[in-house]
Amino acid sequence: MQGLRVDTKFIIATWTLRTYLKLPWRPLIAIRGNTTYDLDEEYKVVRHAESWDVSPLEAIGQLFISVPKQTGS
Repeated sequence: MQGLRVDTKFIIATWTLRTYLKLPWRPLIAIRGNTTYDLDEEYKVVRHAESWDVSPLEAIGQLFISVPKQTGS
């Protein structure tokens, strides 16, 4: 998505981080979020800000959830 805030040009990228950590219980970390890139007059990135759809406490809580073992295909 892109847009125009007053005189600030920006792009918003939405993303999902999904990975299994290399811990003995193989927790799955899954976080959705977005990054806002503010652009100058030459469309160069001058600032970026990220936000998550979960609180930091909820993200850390994912470390303590064991995911069932997956079979290889």
